[in-house]
Amino acid sequence: MKTSEDLGLSGIHYVMFVSYSLTFLIWGFVTASGVMSIYYFSKYIPRFLVPISVALGPISLMIGNVLMGRLADIVGRRGIYAYTMSLYTIGLIGMGLSILLSNVIPASEAFIPFIISYILAEIGVGGEEPPALAAATELMPYNYRGSILVLMTNFDNIGAAIASAILLLALMRGTQLSATWTMIGSAIIVLIVAVIIRLVTPESVRWLVVKGRVSEAERIASEYGLSYASLKVLNRALDFRLCGLGHLCYLSSVYPSWRPMD
Repeated sequence: MKTSEDLGLSGIHYVMFVSYSLTFLIWGFVTASGVMSIYYFSKYIPRFLVPISVALGPISLMIGNVLMGRLADIVGRRGIYAYTMSLYTIGLIGMGLSILLSNVIPASEAFIPFIISYILAEIGVGGEEPPALAAATELMPYNYRGSILVLMTNFDNIGAAIASAILLLALMRGTQLSATWTMIGSAIIVLIVAVIIRLVTPESVRWLVVKGRVSEAERIASEYGLSYASLKVLNRALDFRLCGLGHLCYLSSVYPSWRPMD
């Protein structure tokens, strides 16, 4: 038997870390893009709509947390990406097109598709948060799990900082309208990178076991070198189940006290 101290990070762990961190990076982009776009539209809409529009961001985020987190327990940590990425892809593109549309129709009318797109984008990024945290908890080595979870969540701040820097540089070279579109366009580029990386991100072994897909779980554990998440360990956890919001809960004090086995 190995102890948790014997475990190191392999290539697939770095891939998973980047994949899950991109969830928070895109979240930072969406938030910064949304707030900046609302500021742009604030000159064309009733004043009382401005704080309401800003508040819709975190409200939509929480809706995504609940709805998509629960859905992740049904379709999987990897499977949920098809839903969340579709939402914030449509949202980001819609936000960008709404700004461009404001040059064609009154900005007050273009604000309607913008706010709908902003809500969809926030639901999408909010929906990825619980599954990403759950997947990292279920797949990362025990001795690195805490630091990885802390680093992952801080990519939200990094995303917002990068988006703000892009916006500042764009404002120095053009108008607010073009700068906002530049920031949204950058977020879409990050999204494309996320799609590529997530194609090679494995499903959670523990989620597969809970769903009765034991042979698939064994194959993934073997293929990606996730021996510490092997079925020998999982089968000792006689009482475990899926909780809502995308998290796997253990009822017999298995987590986090369990140790990896070959």
